Amino acid sequence: MPKKIFLSSSNGPGSAYVIPEFKKLGFTVYAGDANPDAVGKLLADKFFQLPWQSEENYFEIIFEIIQSEDIDIFVPFGEAECLHASRIRQKFSDAQCILVAANTKTIEVSIDKAILYDYLSAYCDIPMMKYHIVNNLDDFEQGLEKLRGRNLCLKPVTGSGSRGFVILDDNPPSADEFFTKKMPFIKISPEYVKNILCNSLRVPKLLLMELVEGAHYDTNMLCKNGDVIFQSIKTREEAKLGTITKGEIIRHPEIEEMNRKVA
Repeated sequence: MPKKIFLSSSNGPGSAYVIPEFKKLGFTVYAGDANPDAVGKLLADKFFQLPWQSEENYFEIIFEIIQSEDIDIFVPFGEAECLHASRIRQKFSDAQCILVAANTKTIEVSIDKAILYDYLSAYCDIPMMKYHIVNNLDDFEQGLEKLRGRNLCLKPVTGSGSRGFVILDDNPPSADEFFTKKMPFIKISPEYVKNILCNSLRVPKLLLMELVEGAHYDTNMLCKNGDVIFQSIKTREEAKLGTITKGEIIRHPEIEEMNRKVA
């Protein structure tokens, strides 16, 4: 009897590829999404419109589906959902459903880039860029002094898809560059950031960090108990909303070794 797998998000860039692949492997695919017109509705064996993850009854609905459909494997989506699901892992075990999510400690460390970078700096022998955690204007000014002479960028410590990522530049783009040329990331001046920090009531914790020049790579790992089961490395030649739209899967022994150290 084919295994039943439930994907809680089915409208992402990879959904049109992932769902057919699972079906080729013999899975019965159940797809969910808050968007009633998600691509998963057209591709999965069965589709469920879900509440938004922020709604209180989200996991109540998830477990209703798991139980009513006898789901064997549940795959959550995004850092917040994976963290919550990991914290209630026993409920999935009680429902005889395998949860595909890392352990709670790993997700808690990974979800906040400030905690993650501190953790990797302390426990991992891998190259790390210089960085400084920013909670307010004073922190930002201290960071500028600490990282003086380096090309810098700024991003929130939580979030994905390159949301909030900006490059700091004392000479922001000209009108011609801004309005007529493609720019992968917004450039803003340190003074503009100071103005934001002075005049905004709510600013997320930020990471001021060295902007490393050269080729950009993206790597993913599937690990178990500290061992790398599978890893992929690809070049990031072009991206849209944080998702690579042009790149090449490559072998890179140095990055492969860094991945093993992280695992």
